[in-house]
Amino acid sequence: MKKQFATEYEKVLNTLTGGVRVDKDLLISEIHKLREKGGHDEDIKNLGLKLYQILLENGLNESSILNKERLVSKIEVYRYEKRYDLALEIIEVLDSQEDFVERDGKEDIVYFANTVEVEIYRARMEEDKEFVFGFSVREPLLSEKVSILYEQEKYREAEIIAAKMVKHYPLTFYGYYYLALINLRYKTKSSLKKAKIALANAKKNVYAKSNQFLFLRGLSKYFEIKKEFKKAYAVLVYAELYTKNPAILKNDFNRLANEINKLETERFVDMEFEEAKYLLKDEQDLLLLDSRNITIVLLHYEKLLIENFNETNLIDEVRKVLDDICPEALIVEAEKKAKKIRDENKKKK
Repeated sequence: MKKQFATEYEKVLNTLTGGVRVDKDLLISEIHKLREKGGHDEDIKNLGLKLYQILLENGLNESSILNKERLVSKIEVYRYEKRYDLALEIIEVLDSQEDFVERDGKEDIVYFANTVEVEIYRARMEEDKEFVFGFSVREPLLSEKVSILYEQEKYREAEIIAAKMVKHYPLTFYGYYYLALINLRYKTKSSLKKAKIALANAKKNVYAKSNQFLFLRGLSKYFEIKKEFKKAYAVLVYAELYTKNPAILKNDFNRLANEINKLETERFVDMEFEEAKYLLKDEQDLLLLDSRNITIVLLHYEKLLIENFNETNLIDEVRKVLDDICPEALIVEAEKKAKKIRDENKKKK
């Protein structure tokens, strides 16, 4: 008689072999399958904790009580050491502890990190269309995962994760960014078209200078593959504006300069900003931070200061975004305006 199990978790436990590599792969595979099925959040959490237990028993120097912040920092250590498999296993553990529902009836659920993202998404809608949404911190974990898979040259696996990200996390930058990079590697006419669309969508989701820097590197790669080497070089001149460490572009600049010199009669050495600006006069909207995004966040900040002044954590979160992308004078102006309205409202009472 076939043994019956009360839960999917118990069913999977019964299949474990005692072999470390085999059991880790089995647990991760079953977690993914249950994610696809939906409705198994508790089983997934328990399987993730079992995976964590195996990691602890085999060299992971951490507490038996799962500490998310410490494990996130561990991912960065393993990435730096190029121990990618360990980094991915910790991501699986952390991701397993997050609830996720794919659909509400016939409608896909979209997820946001906070209410700020909800307001940004709502402001983008062309009409007051209703949408089903939830809050989730999975997107940063999936961003780490797709980034590692890309570094490992596991492009098909990375593409699957990125596609899921853009489906359920409409404000993801990294989902679109890695879809663009993956399609650029294929170098076909159709893949270049897909890469261009993905880059355009990534650009819409730039809310940090670091993301603008990555976007511009992706755009430079797009022009390079199209053999428009001077344009590719010019984009990197703009990218220098969005990094504190321009030296990381040195190899890119040298590679492109070599390609340009193969085509030019006069030796190409460098490019001034004004020349880059002229070469990219038709792409200016892509090269700078989108003022519309800044305006949306700024207006939401002002609204919070007026209506939800005591929600300091949320206000600080929005202010942090603005500090990165918005001139200080505009932030101060919004704060003064909000204070004036709050004071007027108090007088009316």
